[in-house]
Amino acid sequence: DDFHLIDRIVFKGEELENGEIADTNYIYLNTWYLDNINALYVKPLDWKYYHSLETPIAQRLYELLSVKFYGLILRGGEFIVYHYSTLCDLLPIARQEHLSDAKKILDPTHRKLKETGFLEDWVWEELPGKNRRRDWLIKYYPGGRAREEIERYREYEPSETEKGILSKPDSKVESKEKPTPLTPAQTVLVEKLVELNISEKTAQDLVRNSKQEIIERWIEAIRYTKAKDKAAYLVKAIKENWVPPEKYLRAEEEERLRLAEEEREREKRRRKTEESMILEEIYSSLSPSQKEEIDREIEFRLPSFVKEMMRENKTESQIVRTAWKAKKEEILKEWLESGRIK
Repeated sequence: DDFHLIDRIVFKGEELENGEIADTNYIYLNTWYLDNINALYVKPLDWKYYHSLETPIAQRLYELLSVKFYGLILRGGEFIVYHYSTLCDLLPIARQEHLSDAKKILDPTHRKLKETGFLEDWVWEELPGKNRRRDWLIKYYPGGRAREEIERYREYEPSETEKGILSKPDSKVESKEKPTPLTPAQTVLVEKLVELNISEKTAQDLVRNSKQEIIERWIEAIRYTKAKDKAAYLVKAIKENWVPPEKYLRAEEEERLRLAEEEREREKRRRKTEESMILEEIYSSLSPSQKEEIDREIEFRLPSFVKEMMRENKTESQIVRTAWKAKKEEILKEWLESGRIK
């Protein structure tokens, strides 16, 4: 298996796994590393002391020994041992052929750490056996500062009970509320978003946290964009309530005007129907002589081609019936206006 600290990196503006657009840079730590942090397998560093060491080698060696001393002191150990070759890789520094040269590079750092109390002492030792050139052992003994750092940290370290609470929350004490069930209308929106390549979870989050009209608007408006990744663009647009593209706004206005015209026509027809019903009731309430007079007037006013159709006994024709009704209403309105009908 690969051994690495960072699992992946997503830069600002790139797409996240859930289809959203990253609003900043995201670093995903490897699971084993994150688990160690969450389990509090960490040792804080004294940042002020770290900077006081000044040289990169001293600072890096302080980092390495600080963590190792923590485990050593808790176990009651006396010293830790590093291979010189291992330290060269970890610090990192160039590996030397001779012990004297290796000491020239590392011992100034050793002295600095001892003078500041972090090290009590250090010892170089030859490796046993032959043909072990360019490598030695270095023993490090923790000083007073190292022990004080560990004691300070342990004062703030959570107890085992607290660690258990942090790592395994009691469902009775800390439980996540179940999301509110989606309404039928919300379910339809989720389905539409999924059809546009948005994950179901992201779609549900959008529907729960965004206004329905914004989602509906952008489901239509996304067709007017030139975005390569329309799903990611759509998620971002809905979340931040972006203004739709100009082409969509023009089309939306045209549609609004069309619907308004249709509504006016429907209202006109409704009023016409209502008026016809009222006039028919008025006609029904007239005396037989008044009805006969109106009927004669209707026949007189009918267009000649309609009269011809009536002579041919086509009185049930839709044309005849429509013309008859129109003339009847025309005459009734005249009678109402003149006061002949009250």
